[in-house]
Amino acid sequence: MPDEALPIRQFRLGEAGIARVLGPLEASILDALWELTAASPTDVATIGQVCAHLGATANYKTVQTVMNRLVEKGILLRATTGRAHDYRPSQTRAERDVQVTRSVAAQLLAEYGDVAITQFVEAVRDASPAQLAVLRRLMTPEEDPT
Repeated sequence: MPDEALPIRQFRLGEAGIARVLGPLEASILDALWELTAASPTDVATIGQVCAHLGATANYKTVQTVMNRLVEKGILLRATTGRAHDYRPSQTRAERDVQVTRSVAAQLLAEYGDVAITQFVEAVRDASPAQLAVLRRLMTPEEDPT
């Protein structure tokens, strides 16, 4: 799914995970759906199942409204089965992580340019050996087999 379909309007440094870019209830609902549908890409969940997963404080109508807004934003997919609706995330957690980090990095580069690159390099200096190995692999051009 292209970046434009799921724009990053804000990034909360004080939050963790998907709550950095979504509201608290939106993030809780998306996390619940990722957990409820993790077994298969075709798995779906109902509003009732999401409410049960969220716990006793979850209000059905509020969860329903937020889930429908997440459908409008392209974050959830909805299918009608009889009188009920089945929902699933439009992206896996890994796909969403890639989309969020790509979007944030692109916005930082567009706004801050060389300063963003310099600060990335400074942050990388504290990276783990495994993270540095990934960076080296990405920065090493692949040899042409021909």
